[in-house]
Amino acid sequence: MPNWVFAANTADIPEHRGIEVVIQNQSIALFRYKNDFYALRNQCAHQHAPISGGYVYEGYAVCPHHQWKFKLTDGSFINNETLKLPSYRLKITGGRIYIDREDV
Repeated sequence: MPNWVFAANTADIPEHRGIEVVIQNQSIALFRYKNDFYALRNQCAHQHAPISGGYVYEGYAVCPHHQWKFKLTDGSFINNETLKLPSYRLKITGGRIYIDREDV
């Protein structure tokens, strides 16, 4: 049974951008793309840089440090889909984004 915890307001996330939120001491990147929202672990698989400062390009979160690209829907790396960032389930209610605490 999901245990939803508030993460951010939808208005806090610009289109094609990300923000960082911290839930249970875990840094999570929230992204908006085509007015949908996605959550990935905020740590690039390359050199562990935060990806929340990056941008979204064609459905991928792009790390601002070395431009590694991760699919928003499941965190998979564009060049090797077996390499993935953890992704988190979201629920949006009344302009508020919630993350399932059990995923974190």
